[in-house]
Amino acid sequence: MATFQRYLFTITVTLITLATLSPGFAQATVYRLGVPEEHNSPTYQKLFNSIRDKGLTRGHTLEIVPIALPANLQENEKEQLRQSIAQQCDLFFSTGDSVTTLFNLQIKTPLLFISTISPSTEIPASMKETTTGFYWGPTATIFKKSLRFLPQNSKQIAIIYFRGSKLSTRTQTYEKIANDLDISLTIKSYADENDIARVMTELKAQGIDGIFLFPPAIRNSDLAELVKWQINLKLPIIGQSEEHIRKGLLGGPAVDSDLINPRLTDYAIKIFNGRTPGQLPPIYLSRPFMLNLSTVSKIGAEIAQDVIDQSKILGTGNIQERDEQTNVPLVPGHFTIGVPDTIGQIALQNLLNSLQHLGYKKDGNLTIVSYDLVNPTLDKQELADKISDECNLFFTTGNALPSLLQMPEIEHRTFANTSEIGIKMQELQAVTDFILLYPPSVTDEDITEIVVWQNKLKFPVLAQTREQIQAGLVGGPTVDYDKASPKLASYVDKLLHGRKPSSLPIYHISENIIVNLRAVTTLGLDLPEELISQAEIIR
Repeated sequence: MATFQRYLFTITVTLITLATLSPGFAQATVYRLGVPEEHNSPTYQKLFNSIRDKGLTRGHTLEIVPIALPANLQENEKEQLRQSIAQQCDLFFSTGDSVTTLFNLQIKTPLLFISTISPSTEIPASMKETTTGFYWGPTATIFKKSLRFLPQNSKQIAIIYFRGSKLSTRTQTYEKIANDLDISLTIKSYADENDIARVMTELKAQGIDGIFLFPPAIRNSDLAELVKWQINLKLPIIGQSEEHIRKGLLGGPAVDSDLINPRLTDYAIKIFNGRTPGQLPPIYLSRPFMLNLSTVSKIGAEIAQDVIDQSKILGTGNIQERDEQTNVPLVPGHFTIGVPDTIGQIALQNLLNSLQHLGYKKDGNLTIVSYDLVNPTLDKQELADKISDECNLFFTTGNALPSLLQMPEIEHRTFANTSEIGIKMQELQAVTDFILLYPPSVTDEDITEIVVWQNKLKFPVLAQTREQIQAGLVGGPTVDYDKASPKLASYVDKLLHGRKPSSLPIYHISENIIVNLRAVTTLGLDLPEELISQAEIIR
């Protein structure tokens, strides 16, 4: 394969973001959401809350219908259960603990699920029209990522679970993964929360390095006792739920509720409104690292620096842990932040939202002043003096475009309107292998045209925002502004209170790779397996 060269496709149009309005609901309609009778994962309650925020209220326009899902049913019993679900539910939602059971049951009711990738969770051909869902990485990948939260060369691992859960059906899978990784795995169950102390004390005496916890395998009432004995015994517990880590587990490759819940809710609302699940493509998501630094301190855990750098930090009393109140008292005084007039509006708006939770409000005690740094009317020294006189702080997203354009190996093109996009892309295809869209920069109309020409020319375009990739571009590294903005706001707060920038360490924000599998298929691209395994897949 020819060596890829780097090329830059510059766009000179203002970035536009559009708000999505929630659909309205007829007040007379009651929507019935079926769930497994034992729905212990925090994902369920968060989904219920998100649906409520969209206008469906339990007891009024939303009914939650718990359904018992026993295993090993006879065929006539399966048919009775299928009919019961169809009669009672407009939509059934399940996490991975019951997905396989539902697939074996072959329910006809619309099904929405979230689960890890495995042969047993592949949607059966007979259910593809009525089923859609969200997939996390394979269990083996989650297992490997969990190991990174323990000291290097940890070889003694345990899994514990509530005896009444369905985890016992998966023990062979975990044992095979541990064997492949040359890890000694102990699997123990507990009878109730009063039995947790006994089990964990035995594991500590056995020399276990850490415990892996799988959300469907515990009850919500067990969590406080697990956290208590984790700290008492200084025996780290690695979780897979942001809620569990926020409440005291050490950390882990966890489900990001801020990312998944709005998207789950969007799918649920669309199905309630008549969309066929088969029209909504399955989505493949990554599991970001999350770390509770308070727990790290309490148990004296040694966490690798690269894991800390990549983790969403919880349990530190930072802005992410504070109440999301909009009526925070304003910080006394008035502050001015300067920005380049080409700054990405998504980054700036996310920063302003986070600053508001710290007591800084635009047009209240905060003024944003933009400056033309590309074609200034003043000379450099006069502009520097003007910024220094007018601003308490200058914020930029670090647009490196001027420097990049000076690099001889980078080709670039600009266009004045959408009608020129095809011409410019054909010019670039003659001299390069792909295009990189460089934010900030494009309208929805431009993206639509770029996707058309990407597919027509079989010429891949890489993007750096989720929205552009969802619109049909091949993929690329993206920044999750919901995670970055609170940390950024905390730095702005410190600087406005007199801290020197040099006293604040440079903070490295990890990027999430997103791939649009439909675009990859359309263009006939062959992506490396290593990239696919690390990426969030959009179909």
